[in-house]
Amino acid sequence: MNHDKPFLRRNKLPMRYILFALIAAGLGLSQVACGTKKDPVNEGNASAGESSLSDAGPSEVTYTERVKALLDDNCNKCHSSAVQGASREGAPVGLDFDTYSLAKTNGKRANREIQSGAMPPTDPLSRNDKELFQAWVDQGFKE
Repeated sequence: MNHDKPFLRRNKLPMRYILFALIAAGLGLSQVACGTKKDPVNEGNASAGESSLSDAGPSEVTYTERVKALLDDNCNKCHSSAVQGASREGAPVGLDFDTYSLAKTNGKRANREIQSGAMPPTDPLSRNDKELFQAWVDQGFKE
């Protein structure tokens, strides 16, 4: 085998095919990466014909209007002060979210677990729910 020629020439693969493949792959990736960013805070709140994106950024996220339902549906089966013993399924005692005060106290710890995908363990939150919870934390745990 003659190793004096470059690899592509040895294997008779014309450079134009390689360049075409690289350009095509690059264009395909750019199309995937350039999707429209959605605002999870406003998603579902836009009336017909309106965009769910807010020009001023995410709308206010409050515990009462948005976060309580998310916690009730996804976390309070184990992280509730009313749940005791084995029913907590390993949730540490005191790490509860069933009241605003408890959710605010434990919110930063919960957010780390939620954003990493560790919680909830059986059915991780959707990207939109993760972003909603992050917005609540970032906005100062508004009630």
